[in-house]
Amino acid sequence: MNRLIIIGNGFDIAHGMPTKYSDFVKWYLVTLFKCLADDNFKDEGLEVTRGNYIHVSSLKSESESLIKNIKQRENNDYLRGVLNNVPRSSDNSIANHFRFYFKYPFLKEICLEYTEKNWVDIENIFYKKLLILSKSEGNDAWRNVQVDLLNKGMDYLKRKLEEYLATIPLPDMNREILDIINSEMCLKEIYKDKKDSRNMPPQEIVFLNFNYTKTITNYLGCINRTTTTATNLHIHGELNNNKNPLIFGFGDEMDDHYKVLEKTNYNGFLDNMKSFGYFKTGSYQDLSSFINSPGPFEIFVMGHSCGLSDRVMLNMIFEHPNCKSIKIFYYGDETNNNYKVISVLI
Repeated sequence: MNRLIIIGNGFDIAHGMPTKYSDFVKWYLVTLFKCLADDNFKDEGLEVTRGNYIHVSSLKSESESLIKNIKQRENNDYLRGVLNNVPRSSDNSIANHFRFYFKYPFLKEICLEYTEKNWVDIENIFYKKLLILSKSEGNDAWRNVQVDLLNKGMDYLKRKLEEYLATIPLPDMNREILDIINSEMCLKEIYKDKKDSRNMPPQEIVFLNFNYTKTITNYLGCINRTTTTATNLHIHGELNNNKNPLIFGFGDEMDDHYKVLEKTNYNGFLDNMKSFGYFKTGSYQDLSSFINSPGPFEIFVMGHSCGLSDRVMLNMIFEHPNCKSIKIFYYGDETNNNYKVISVLI
């Protein structure tokens, strides 16, 4: 029997990698304020100017203070006020030391979401923004411009996310995780009507890898290849690989609201839907070939939330007649864990 191992962001986090969206936004803001300590900042998505009448030492002091705030979560109101260009009462000047101009409102909302909750779900926030625009009445031309602006903001964040993830060093292999990957399967559990209950290694292991990072690379060469073949499918794209670009957006076409987006008759509403990105590479076709091949397969879920953002693909896998068992490896112990969170679609 074969084994499909679904790898999600929790797999990277278990290796000590700061790969949460909140880690990314924190990096983005810290990098920004480090730049502002020395000069103005301008790129495709953001322009920040410094007060010309403010002494350089004051600018550096505020920049350092903001960086400390971002890292230690000391004063959210302070940071939000700076991002919103709201003068603080403690200032003698008529404005803050920095003046922000977000070219993409979506970028500003993501930054403010982080300051409010210290976590962000970029893909779900993006989808909700699309739904709001789809239900707006009146000027379709204005609506479509706003959709294009939202998509550009998403594309900007995608490029920055790839830039950030490329800065994270590849971690060492975890022996316990390798043992799980190489673990044998018990035929007695799957074929209950058979007498043969010998433990056997899987014939083929396919990693359905939702991560962009290359963490799994260390494990591929350590899989017991005496009777097992191993394949890694970077289903959402891979860092530094133009032939397998990052897929970043929303993937729940089963959602009732998705039909509203289709009925707008404007393709911009669907530009960042994941299903369209799957056709750019052969990974999705390879996955389909695996689950539809003769014979059963079992599923291991390691660090993936199985959330709504990937519901269509996951439903296709979990409900397939060849799927004989699903085993979830969760974070925590028997009483304190995230089992319910990652098993919502199972």
